Amino acid sequence: MAGRLRLAALLALVLAVATVAPAATPEQLVEDGHFKQARALLERQLQANPNDAQLNWLVARVHRAFGDIPGAINYAQKAVQLAPSKADYHLTLAELQGRLAQQSSMLKQAMLARPIHKELETAYQLEPSNLDAKWGLLQYYWLAPAIVGGDKAKARSMATEIGKLNAAQGFVAQAVLAADEKRPADVEHNYRRAIELDPSLADAHYRLGQVYRTQGKSAEAQKEFETVRRLHEKQDQQNLADRMPSARPNQ
Repeated sequence: MAGRLRLAALLALVLAVATVAPAATPEQLVEDGHFKQARALLERQLQANPNDAQLNWLVARVHRAFGDIPGAINYAQKAVQLAPSKADYHLTLAELQGRLAQQSSMLKQAMLARPIHKELETAYQLEPSNLDAKWGLLQYYWLAPAIVGGDKAKARSMATEIGKLNAAQGFVAQAVLAADEKRPADVEHNYRRAIELDPSLADAHYRLGQVYRTQGKSAEAQKEFETVRRLHEKQDQQNLADRMPSARPNQ
């Protein structure tokens, strides 16, 4: 009896070891938001490979997560220098410069405007179909003063481009512009259309919920916020499943 119990325990241990998830890569850890674990791995890898563009880009994102924007910019700039043809690296640098501008004086903001514009334009030229690049330019054109390249007409044009590439995101873009222009009916309409086309857009559900809350429609708002919660739970479960190996034996 004792022998069978020991055998059963051994088999259970073997099965547990066989099905344990493989060690996540630094990129997976960053994507999943496990920045503390990612930092420990990346520091060792970057020390051994200081001129690896991807490692510098990932370290920049980790520093961003911990609130070290100047440090993040240094790593993002190095990533861009090492791999200037990577649109994502330019986008990360533009975003970080934008965050720094938000924390800076008006003079510093003016100095950062053109570098931000340059990085966004570069990313767009490298990958014209990159939605993040289009979104970045839309926001820049809409918010920046004309003297540094702001242009409401270009922002509207970029919203149209987003819609051609992804119809649901196009309605979200139109909703964002409508919200800034205080057109609540258009805001609600566009978010509803975006959700009809892509019910998985958590951000659209959340923003529509905010619209309903502003209108005093508590039940409708709560429904949208509950959908956001379910979508996030589903995504968390999917992320975990993606990192787990199949329990089936190798074919």
